[in-house]
Amino acid sequence: MSNINYTKFKDSLKRLEERYKDYQVSLTRNELLFKNAFASKVIDSAEVWIQFNIKRGNTSLDYSGEKANDTFEIISSFIAEAINLYETISKEKWQ
Repeated sequence: MSNINYTKFKDSLKRLEERYKDYQVSLTRNELLFKNAFASKVIDSAEVWIQFNIKRGNTSLDYSGEKANDTFEIISSFIAEAINLYETISKEKWQ
């Protein structure tokens, strides 16, 4: 019989499991916010905004720069969408 204490391992694993569940909920919540904005005609495409959000999130721990380069490929599209969103919610023309 082993006298090894697995308490820290068990606690760490429980925290990892909780954080993963939180992550899954946040993805669903973000998609719902974008889908609601689309349904309200605040944005033109929920899918575009969901993809922007995913790509931005993917860059947070990318130290090689590969994911950042992937994000830079869509930045002009994001800027255009963000300007459209600004104009829609502010009722002001972008200058």
